[in-house]
Amino acid sequence: MLRAIAGVHSSYTGDIRFGEFTERNSPEDYRRAMFYSGSDDLSIPWLAPVQYRDLIMQLYPNFDNQRWDSLVLDLALSSMETQKLSKLSLGTRRKFQHVLALSSGASLLVFDEPFNGLDAASFHYLQTAINNERDHGRVILLVTHQLPTCLVVDEFWELNNAALINSDGPVTINDSPSEILDLR
Repeated sequence: MLRAIAGVHSSYTGDIRFGEFTERNSPEDYRRAMFYSGSDDLSIPWLAPVQYRDLIMQLYPNFDNQRWDSLVLDLALSSMETQKLSKLSLGTRRKFQHVLALSSGASLLVFDEPFNGLDAASFHYLQTAINNERDHGRVILLVTHQLPTCLVVDEFWELNNAALINSDGPVTINDSPSEILDLR
């Protein structure tokens, strides 16, 4: 479902809408409004992170290069910006992927298992960075099996054995998750 929302998986029926854009009718605008930081590796491993950034900058008109520089410095990634992604560790590749998301300027950030592969300091830093983005009006959709300890959320939903659970208690689901989201 998350991949469909992110526009990565398109074999479904119905519409996925974010603001005024739908994934089917305005795919370019829809994708520019959101950034997907998935659990998969970055798709062009022969590029260096700065080359990947330059490519992303062409696609996201609100990309914040100063934010990129600041995040790269804070996460101690400066010495690795020019190395090929294929030569970097999983944790380092994930950090660069999140730096891209946080610098993209997109109003919706979709994170799929963002804390996997991160060391404790980066885990905490990413939680803080996500909170800051939320506080500045960005919409954050985050799926994780590692419950963050200091992530501020407006709503928390847990999917567990056909029950959605939030702060109001369980909501019983009689349909499959794909039927709920009309992603058949």
